[in-house]
Amino acid sequence: MRIVKNNSKKYEGFTLIEVVISMAILSIISIAVYNGFVIITNQIKAGQVKQSVTLEGKNLIEKMKATDFVVPSVTTDAALKIGDQIELQKEENDDGDIFYTRYLKEDFSVCPKEVSKYVEKVTLTPTNVTLNDEQIRDELKNANNINYKVYIGRGSNATGVEDYIKHEITDIPKVLESDSNKIVIYVYFETSPSLANERTITIKDSKGTTLLETTETLADTTSSNPSKVNLCMNFDYYKKIDDSNLNGVEAYVYNRTGSAANIYLQKDSTVRANVTVCKGEINIYDNRAEDSDEDKMGTLYDIKLEISDYLKYKNGGIHEDKDNLFTGYSKKNTH
Repeated sequence: MRIVKNNSKKYEGFTLIEVVISMAILSIISIAVYNGFVIITNQIKAGQVKQSVTLEGKNLIEKMKATDFVVPSVTTDAALKIGDQIELQKEENDDGDIFYTRYLKEDFSVCPKEVSKYVEKVTLTPTNVTLNDEQIRDELKNANNINYKVYIGRGSNATGVEDYIKHEITDIPKVLESDSNKIVIYVYFETSPSLANERTITIKDSKGTTLLETTETLADTTSSNPSKVNLCMNFDYYKKIDDSNLNGVEAYVYNRTGSAANIYLQKDSTVRANVTVCKGEINIYDNRAEDSDEDKMGTLYDIKLEISDYLKYKNGGIHEDKDNLFTGYSKKNTH
């Protein structure tokens, strides 16, 4: 028998080509994983930046709502001061538009423009519904309008001090409960489902219990100067008793009538009252005093707050609201 000898050698392991291919595949996978990690990290960081900027913007909007401030004359270079700690400097663009800015570090502390991370920009625009003192008094006395007035006050009884709301001075007061030094009420303006010229105003507490309600008829809904719906909230009787602190008042308003309604807050600077518009168009006039000698109407302003990345702002990259990190709107009646 002839034995055939096999001279072929069997090699174990990878060939050079296999190693090169494996390394190439590994490199591709590694690059993809790294790029994915970078993208996810950047997205998380961008989300965190957006969240922190949004919080800063909302806080400033709330401070502007809660603070009595004076709008500087456009003929001066005076700063816009919100309380004791916030100051925005006047600036003017090439089109002559005037606004107020503040430059901030990454932690939102104030810094020079050159080293800033963010820029806050506040624009104040007088609205077309601004009325003078005499017009306001005429509005609230106009028999063609629905003028509903309520009183928020504080009284004492056998068990202590209580806050209340009522329509007429002689009415039995409805108790307003507070939580964390704050009274919350909900105001609803609605159209009657059966009569288009009827309007219902309902005021409820934080538990949904109806405190006050009225349904009245608009005298004129068709002319160029139609009847209006006016709600006045008077705080003349909301005073401290035995050095007890006053609660803040938060009113959340829903206007479901399809046309603008007006809210007038008759109060002094000791009362903290804020109106938040949740639905529909509401014109808010605050700092109103019952005494005509103190009735300084001021002006109703549309407020726009923009927070942008400073480099993008500096290089002219802000053209519309979506280019900002935050854009917020509010209304304020002030002097």
